[in-house]
Amino acid sequence: PETLSFIGGNLEINDGTFFRVTETFDDGYEYTETFPLGILTASQINLASIADKGEILINDLDVSTFNKLGDISITNNSLLDTSGIRGGNIFIRGGEFVMNDSKIFSKTLGDENGGIIDIQANNVSLLDGAEISGSTQDTGTSSEIKIQATDSIMIDGENTAGIPGSIY
Repeated sequence: PETLSFIGGNLEINDGTFFRVTETFDDGYEYTETFPLGILTASQINLASIADKGEILINDLDVSTFNKLGDISITNNSLLDTSGIRGGNIFIRGGEFVMNDSKIFSKTLGDENGGIIDIQANNVSLLDGAEISGSTQDTGTSSEIKIQATDSIMIDGENTAGIPGSIY
């Protein structure tokens, strides 16, 4: 789909799957490639968690007018992906935003300029190897990554493969 939006109370994206293929060469070198399965993918993804009465316009995603924001968690190998010729947009708005051993990608795969990953929350926690990538693999510019927190931003821990959390 072009746009995928989840707007409501507490939001949880949980228990995605990554399929790993390992190839061993004659010299003993092993190459492992990981393919995500069970992902949320679109040109634009909107997540907004409001724990208050009111109305929010998808095009605006301004949650500053709400007294209470809900929680958003992306956990256990889940993936949000807007990668394409032009990296797409991802907008996340909530009170507590927690990523645990999961990924957000908006990679530019062509010659067009990338989009934006825009996260606004009271607290942002990227745990156990959580990864946010707006990189480019061609001549287009990478997607912009913007993270705003009114209280705290924390990046901590590594995933089960020993890879630490990253933003690039």
